[in-house]
Amino acid sequence: MVHFGINLFITISRYMQRMHRGGAMKPEDRQTAEGILFTDQYQLTMAQLYYRMGLHEQHVQFDHFFRKYPDYGAHQAGYCVNAGLEWLLDWMQSAQVRDEDIDYLRSQRDRAGNLVFGEDFLTWLCSQSPFAGLTMRAIPEGRVVHPNTPVTTVQGPMAMAQILETSLLNHLNYQILIATKAARMHDSVR
Repeated sequence: MVHFGINLFITISRYMQRMHRGGAMKPEDRQTAEGILFTDQYQLTMAQLYYRMGLHEQHVQFDHFFRKYPDYGAHQAGYCVNAGLEWLLDWMQSAQVRDEDIDYLRSQRDRAGNLVFGEDFLTWLCSQSPFAGLTMRAIPEGRVVHPNTPVTTVQGPMAMAQILETSLLNHLNYQILIATKAARMHDSVR
């Protein structure tokens, strides 16, 4: 499968730390962890770069695909089953840029103590209706999918498509893996 983003935003890390300590997550922290910031910091810094270079509204296309079937040790799966699309679409409809998210981004500093995100970018991001300008084509859930063939295709403004990438990967890849494993287990008992 396409690899998951490895530098998930610190809000997700805070959530995991609290869960390991046995603490419950506050509802406002959960909204942050599961909202528009459910992405890599890399995606946001790239979106800022596109904004600053005037490329943020350029129309682009990103294809989501996987390179090889899951390897189960003794054998490789001969197919994968698409899943997770409804979960992703629900998230896309509910994700909003909140004041708390902007405040969090405003507080981020690099190793030298400089602000990571500029006010110009944060003002622009705050004014956006996330994913409103994006279109997505996808293979329907439950259908068999194969390597190197787009499972989903996202088209629209570059900056928002970039911000969507990690969440798309995290919403779909694990679901595809689980659906594939479940289908293979079902097939093995026939």
